[in-house]
Amino acid sequence: MAGFKQAVGRSLTWAAKNVDGAIALVLAVVVGGLGVLPDSVIPDKGNWKSQLVSGTTLVILALVATALLRDRVRQEPVEDAINATSGLLAELPGRLRRLDELESLVAGTRRALEDMSIVRVLGSRHEITQAHADTRRGTDR
Repeated sequence: MAGFKQAVGRSLTWAAKNVDGAIALVLAVVVGGLGVLPDSVIPDKGNWKSQLVSGTTLVILALVATALLRDRVRQEPVEDAINATSGLLAELPGRLRRLDELESLVAGTRRALEDMSIVRVLGSRHEITQAHADTRRGTDR
C-alpha cells in the first residue's frame, strides 16, 4: 500500500509540474477511448462524436506544442551554462601550460637571486651543515 501511495504522490507531483502535458495526456486517453468505441455503445447522432474527436485532437496538439515551447525556454539557460563551461574547459590546458611556465620562471628567478646574493640566510641545520661543507671544499685553511 505504501508503494502505491508513493507512486500516486510521484504522479501528482509530475502532473503539478507539467499541467499542460498532464491535461493533454488525460484528454488524449479519454477522447481516444470515445473515438474507438463502436456506435452501438455510444450512438453518433449528428456526427458529434467525430467532431468531438477532431476538435479535441486540435486542443491536445496545442497543449503539446505549448509544453514543448515551455521546455525549450526552460532548457535555454542550461544550454548556455553548458556552452560556457565547455568553453572554459577548452581553455584550461593553455592556462595550465602558462601556469607551469610561470612556475618555472619563478623558480629560475629564485635560483638566480640566491646565486647573486652576497648574504644568504640559512634556515635549517641541514642548510648550515651543507654550506660549511661547500666552503671547506674550496679552502686550505
